Amino acid sequence: MACVVPTVSLASAGSTATPAPIAFVPLDDRPVTYQLPVMLGAIAGRSVVTPPRVLIGNYLRPGDPDAILRWLRSYGTDGAAALVASSDMVAYGGLVASRIPGTSTPEAYERLRELAALKSERGLPYVGVFGTIMRLAPTGVPRLGAAANYYAAGQTVDDVQAYANLPDPPQSDEDRRKAARLRALIGDATLGAYLATRRRNLNVDEWALQMAAEGGYDRIVLGQDDAGPQGLHLKDVAALVSTERAFHLGDRAAIEPGADELGMVMLARVLAQAVHWTPAVSVVYSRPDGGTVVDRLEYVPIDTTIGEIIEACGAHRVADVPSNVADIALYVRVAATLPADEAAFEERMAADVAAGHSVAVADLTFLSGEPGPEQRELTEALIARGIAGNLDAFASWNTDANTVGTALPEAIAAGQRAALLPWKNQWIAAHVPLSSKNPASTAAAATCCRNSNPRLPAPAPDSVAVRRIVPPAEPCGCVRRRRCFQEPAGNLHSDRWR
Repeated sequence: MACVVPTVSLASAGSTATPAPIAFVPLDDRPVTYQLPVMLGAIAGRSVVTPPRVLIGNYLRPGDPDAILRWLRSYGTDGAAALVASSDMVAYGGLVASRIPGTSTPEAYERLRELAALKSERGLPYVGVFGTIMRLAPTGVPRLGAAANYYAAGQTVDDVQAYANLPDPPQSDEDRRKAARLRALIGDATLGAYLATRRRNLNVDEWALQMAAEGGYDRIVLGQDDAGPQGLHLKDVAALVSTERAFHLGDRAAIEPGADELGMVMLARVLAQAVHWTPAVSVVYSRPDGGTVVDRLEYVPIDTTIGEIIEACGAHRVADVPSNVADIALYVRVAATLPADEAAFEERMAADVAAGHSVAVADLTFLSGEPGPEQRELTEALIARGIAGNLDAFASWNTDANTVGTALPEAIAAGQRAALLPWKNQWIAAHVPLSSKNPASTAAAATCCRNSNPRLPAPAPDSVAVRRIVPPAEPCGCVRRRRCFQEPAGNLHSDRWR
């Protein structure tokens, strides 16, 4: 059966109106899940509106799903071009709340049904939903203060995690002995509550897939939170993949490693769709076998995860060969890179930047242990080479999916903004890739950068600009794919990034 993929509607290129906002329901209130998605919109020149902070909760205090659903029906989301929402926040009150007993399966079902109904009720052109597959460890909390009566706290958290990390079913006598010992330490009541929470979440994730199949969600991404290549989660992932296939969701659904970055990934897709852009992304590793590295908190090699994130962002991957000139070059640094390979990696990155290519850097050396010296080495090298300020994106934190799922959306947001920049009597080279994948940008780039084009909307005064200014002596279109613009009077033709 043919599937029609909706296009996010925005103010037209000929309109001077402010682009319609994107409504966003975050996973929780942490900076990476709440603030960074809003900042991503600022990079792209788009307003990302969120529920009032008090409704989102904080750590052990869950958000208010029913109040958030009321907000989604209120004037606060009037005229939204798209809705991107965390199913964990809507169903349970956030990530931490999704890992504990409390919300019943019928309650979660009904909330996700209400979320699906908003597409028709509010006339939303696009609804994207992201959720997590429950990680193996409960939230780590000490047994004191607000967590004094938490169902799993202190040493019990470590014991539950150890139990959940065993092969399912146990493969050896030693596995069986460990499982029996851990069951005794955890206790039947606590282990039963943990396993029941996993079953509930699996059922709710399957229900969310059904809502997508029925047309309530245009796209859904389920990310496996913090779990390696062995453990109880593998059966959950297999069950969800089976359900996805049974509903024939095709490219409208994805199941992959990740959690905290999913909001940014979903927003990047919306931003790219808004300008009819399918970014071509090449991946460059710091060592020849870099793609085979396995993050200890993910269940597949990083190359698989990165490929899935590229697709989830609404982009497509191109081979890293000289004949392919990608819209975005994603440079991925992994641990244990030999000095010669590191130098070659940095040289190639510098050459791409000098050529005006869009470069995003994901430093995954966090995977080797404690953060610090290795990350500092790279940042100092980029500063010394004079290219740190010319990167479109840089990220280095926590897991492979977290890092790549931050850097790539940043680069896409920067590229999307280029299609909406004003060109009134400015020296502008709109170096968005000239390809059939990006017809809007191709048409824009065909306009001489010295000509006035008043039809394009002006950016908000407080918007974040991420492009280098073109010196007046530089001819129109001289540097391919570097999207540039002139600063206001008083800072003309400087090479300062703001």
